[in-house]
Amino acid sequence: MSSVGFSASQPVLNAGWDNTADCIRTTLKSQLGSWPMRRDWGASIASIIDKPQIKQEIADFYYAVAEALHPRVVRGVWYGEPRFHLEQILVDASSPGVLQTTLSGIYFPNGHLSSFKRAERKTLAELMPV
Repeated sequence: MSSVGFSASQPVLNAGWDNTADCIRTTLKSQLGSWPMRRDWGASIASIIDKPQIKQEIADFYYAVAEALHPRVVRGVWYGEPRFHLEQILVDASSPGVLQTTLSGIYFPNGHLSSFKRAERKTLAELMPV
């Protein structure tokens, strides 16, 4: 059974890849440590905001995205996104103040159930303010 949840941007239910993409967006936009009962959930991208778009800061951005999405268990609680295996991050920093980010990888519809038999290649493009 694929996952189902409410959209973060609209009062509608979404399922499958739409739900996974929504969860990825929510994870990346949430500051690491900002959720009281899930301090290890989120991304450290906010610490990169307003820094110069130099190679080191962009490398830190890559690391923050990969770390936030990597499935892991911390003190008995799942973090990351088990339905999406990140393979590639492309960043276009040519516009000041914005990173055009494209995430590519393998989507496992039942990854949240530890079933990795079905797989599809998926891409998610996002504008991230910096």
